[in-house]
Amino acid sequence: MSGTTRPRRTGLLIAAVIVVVVVVAAAAVMIVRTDDDPTPAERPTPGGVMTGQADQLADALTAQRMECSVRYTFTQAAVAGCFGQADNGDRSTAVRFQYTSDGAVIAVDATSSSEQPTALATLVKATASVVFPDDADAADAALASAGSVQPMARDGRWGKYKAENSVGGTTFSAARTDARPVTIPSQEMTTTAAQLQDALQAKGFTCGAVKAAADASCGSTYRDGKGRVRIRSYSLGPKLNAGGVTILEVSAEDASKDRTAAATEQAFTDVTATALGAIETEARDDLARWAEQHRDGQFHSAYVGGWRVTLSSVKPADTSVPLAHRLRVVADTNWNTPD
Repeated sequence: MSGTTRPRRTGLLIAAVIVVVVVVAAAAVMIVRTDDDPTPAERPTPGGVMTGQADQLADALTAQRMECSVRYTFTQAAVAGCFGQADNGDRSTAVRFQYTSDGAVIAVDATSSSEQPTALATLVKATASVVFPDDADAADAALASAGSVQPMARDGRWGKYKAENSVGGTTFSAARTDARPVTIPSQEMTTTAAQLQDALQAKGFTCGAVKAAADASCGSTYRDGKGRVRIRSYSLGPKLNAGGVTILEVSAEDASKDRTAAATEQAFTDVTATALGAIETEARDDLARWAEQHRDGQFHSAYVGGWRVTLSSVKPADTSVPLAHRLRVVADTNWNTPD
């Protein structure tokens, strides 16, 4: 710009305008979203490393008995999540967050399967202590309004906050003022629900008719019919029934009084291998490896190859013998924003 042959005043004016444009563009940080924006998206790399503030947030949430991992890494941003459960598996919680390449957190999306906003209070407080300590009151006010007829977004020094609750649970979202969204690619398996059903029927499973949203369920029994295994899949991507599986659920359950932990565990191990062996996705080997490494009867949840994977067990209060073991593989849900 300094070498321009235009008059000095004009050159300085143009240079100033360009500098302003560049600074504004640089200040607009990316927030990852998962809607159907037609703009071509950067293809991210599954997994990654948390640094700086993102790593500090993960530490704070791990202290709340959550498990944290990175879903995707982009050139200038990344998206990660921490997951937990309570009430013997009856309530699940998640705190997903996005951060820049230097680790600065720019967006938060927290959810609870509980319809009571207080179920997220501890997690929002832990998040605020790391990411937006000066806006703790604004975040609390947003969460407190979740149960109102028209929840109001709250503005703070760091950004904007909003919480809502419904039959499906409670959400709390926060976005830094200078953040802008970027689309990530949708995710689905190569295998359709119908193809998975055909493969399972060939292995002796009994399957029902494929329903709306490609809801397909196949089952079998073990221990002389006392126990039951089930593999259920859904296709909820843009193509619905014509698309690949986006949710895979695997379970082994035995509610009989003489059930044994060993029999239920073996049935679950076998049905998990059958389910993962019948699907086609780039992450299949990684999913199988993660499931094998974390099959200890405890709750575990992480991003594996971009998929959110959860292992859980149902244990009655009066005995240590599990009623059921469950595996869930799901393409992550859309991002909630305070807009």
